[in-house]
Formats: sequence, structure tokens, C-alpha cells
Amino acid sequence: FEEGQNRTEVTKCMAEVIRNSGEYARDKGVVLAMEAINRYETNFLNTLEEAVNFVNKVNLPNVRTMADTYHLDIEEVNPAETIRRYGHTLANLHLADSNRQAPGDGHFDFASVAEALRESGFEGYCSFEVFGLYPWKLWYDTFEESVEHMGNGIKYTRAIFG
Repeated sequence: FEEGQNRTEVTKCMAEVIRNSGEYARDKGVVLAMEAINRYETNFLNTLEEAVNFVNKVNLPNVRTMADTYHLDIEEVNPAETIRRYGHTLANLHLADSNRQAPGDGHFDFASVAEALRESGFEGYCSFEVFGLYPWKLWYDTFEESVEHMGNGIKYTRAIFG
């Protein structure tokens, strides 16, 4: 939202755009996922609850929500409880640790989120969305470095998620 814009009106307009896109996507067999992103990157849909409420306004079965453990760690008081409450609405969950690296490279509590996903009836997908170590370096320097980080993350994730 730009300063001075009416949040209700802009949200209504955005819902209409996503509804139109969702109808087009539905005819192609595609699911759209609205991601909750932390407040330092956007001022729209920061929490999973906000994303769920927005998707409910769109009101199409192929427009769902998406969460990211990195953003959950910033915005949610209890990420596992949030997943327990809203996990059934997720089409996808990005797995990234607290430092935006592969799971296991930071301090995020993936075990509690994995349990919450099971309890919530989550039937979507999980995928990695990880970056390099520093904000100014959003990639790994070599293919081998990325393979090492992804390999470690996959092992860690499989051990926790099963």
C-alpha cells in the first residue's frame, strides 16, 4: 500500500485482480498461492491469518495460501500454532531457516512446524527458498556450495518431516 491509500479499497481491488487471475488459472488447472511475507519486505499480507482472510475474499478453490518459515519466524508469535490453525489452507510451504539458508543452518524450530503440519491436515507441497549467508549476497558463489547447502538441508528436513 502506498501512503494515504485506503487499505479497504486497495484490498478489494487486489482481490478482484486475483479472482480474475484465479478464474483464468482454474481453467488451466493451476493453483495460485498468496504468500504471507514479513513486514520488512511488504505491507500487505504479513501474517498467515491476513493471507487466509484475503483468500477467503477471493473465494475460489484454486486460490490458496502459502507460508514461508523465514517469514513465519519474523511475524508469528508461535509459528507452529499458526500452522496448526491455518495449515489446511496452504498449497505450499517454503522451508528456509531463520537466516534464510537451508533448514538446519539457523535456529528455526522445524520439528514443531512439522508436527503442526501433520495435525492440520496439510496436503500441499514443501519447497526450499534459500539464499546465501548475507543480505547483499543472495546466492551461493559456486554450484558446489549450493549443492552442499541443499544436500544438508534435505537430510535435515527428511529427518524431521519423515
